[in-house]
Amino acid sequence: MMAVCGCLSKPSPPTESSCPWSTTATAITDPLIQNMSVNGPWLSDDLSLIWFTLYNSASDHNVVWSAGSHGAFGNYSGAAIDDSNLQDDPYVDTENNELWWSSGSGGTTYIWVDTTSDASDGGAMATMHMELGSTTSSSASTLEPALGPGAFDIYYSPDEKTIWHAHREHIADMFSGMEALSCDDDVESPSIASDGVTIYVTDNSDGPGHISQGTITGTTISELVEVGQFQNPAWRYQDPSISVDDQTLVFAAKPEGETNDQLYYVTRDCTQ
Repeated sequence: MMAVCGCLSKPSPPTESSCPWSTTATAITDPLIQNMSVNGPWLSDDLSLIWFTLYNSASDHNVVWSAGSHGAFGNYSGAAIDDSNLQDDPYVDTENNELWWSSGSGGTTYIWVDTTSDASDGGAMATMHMELGSTTSSSASTLEPALGPGAFDIYYSPDEKTIWHAHREHIADMFSGMEALSCDDDVESPSIASDGVTIYVTDNSDGPGHISQGTITGTTISELVEVGQFQNPAWRYQDPSISVDDQTLVFAAKPEGETNDQLYYVTRDCTQ
């Protein structure tokens, strides 16, 4: 599959056995979001910048960002992407300084992209990737986009249970060859590691939802295993995002008995 071509020479990310994640997740602090529901995070390698989805209400989702240091953030900046639709699941392509997100509702959600420097314009100059299609489930309100190394491959989830893939030859091109990746479990919200074949997903196959790691082989996601010892079986985990250096994993989680999702991250200090 084109998703792996040109990436096999890169070193593989550390494995759970050779380099385990921290056993306790760290909560991301921001005074303005402590009593609000948030998810879909993307966190920079140096823990100084975070993008995420802020749920003001069921009909009002905004993509926002906050700057800080070592996972401690000040008040978020306000809505960076805010139009009449639901904006969700930001992904930052650091190589090309682009912000990707999904916008819409129900079966009319599409993937959009804008430069990170222009994000404050509310997405007014953004490009819609209509070739990728829209959500295919009436209950799905987001496509959860993530790019592989080099930004030539995109992964997304149109139905909350299947990961799709598409490829482009050049950065300025539209994507083509859209295909579903088969998996034994219901998975969504993909994030691709630096080797282009290791994938992190929300795994909805057992319990309230947890984070799993698998391998993309051809058009199949295989070897799916639960990530880390930090996951509480009574909590709901979703929207994992692996850092470019494979050393930080940020995600949303809802503790048992709580109403809102909050943001957390785990780290590991090793390379392979």
